[in-house]
Amino acid sequence: MACVLVLSAVAAQSAAAISGTTAFTCQKTEAGGAGFSKSHCRAADAVASGAQYAHLAIAQDKPTELKISNETTGGETESLVLKPNNGSFELKAATVAGEGEITNSLDASQEHYVRGGALIKLTKVTLIPVSFVFTGCKIFSNDPKTNEPGVEGEIDLEPLSLTTTKQGDSLKLAPTTGEAFAKFWIKECSLTEPQLEHQYTLTGSLSGSPDGATLNFTHAKTTEQKSLKINTVVFGVAGSLTLSGKSPGEGGSFTPLSFTTVETP
Repeated sequence: MACVLVLSAVAAQSAAAISGTTAFTCQKTEAGGAGFSKSHCRAADAVASGAQYAHLAIAQDKPTELKISNETTGGETESLVLKPNNGSFELKAATVAGEGEITNSLDASQEHYVRGGALIKLTKVTLIPVSFVFTGCKIFSNDPKTNEPGVEGEIDLEPLSLTTTKQGDSLKLAPTTGEAFAKFWIKECSLTEPQLEHQYTLTGSLSGSPDGATLNFTHAKTTEQKSLKINTVVFGVAGSLTLSGKSPGEGGSFTPLSFTTVETP
């Protein structure tokens, strides 16, 4: 059974309609009419005929089991890069994986929105120096039980809430509680200033731009938000994530969730 997810990207209201973003499942089709040529149902892949994939609408107020990855349409993975706007170094995650649940709703003003939560893990994370002089530094997750370095090459994001309420055409990721977005350690540097090796806390929130089932981040746009920081240093994020879903408790594979702007009468 396909599940429905309605995500709001509310723009200016008129007397007749509200512009919002609804997510459909992007399903394989044999109808061959209008639709999309690729499974993520991105705007650039829209076709007037001969479609291989099409939007399938789903009802609101039903939970959707969510899967998050950095796998592209072709099955490859695209690294997610986090870096401060001072250009001192980069954190490059080769693999991103997450899971959660989201539910779409409609509020009293007829605004479509989604609210939910997710747990996301970054793995195969490497630290790349840019303007800092250091070598051999390794990234470690933070062990929440001991508050000490955990697994090498991993960063566990704190439990995140997901919402499109009052976010325009964006999806916002923010800590469910508190301000910490992620905690990690830099350790085992071969050449560095001693103060570099310690625990770091990334605070704030992050917003991405949906295009079909792809959630896009650019360093320029995310640093403009000035919402993700370590102390006073603003961080940006570059890369893309794929969101897919299915009805909880049911078999079958996850289907890409396609985000599309519509007008609600």
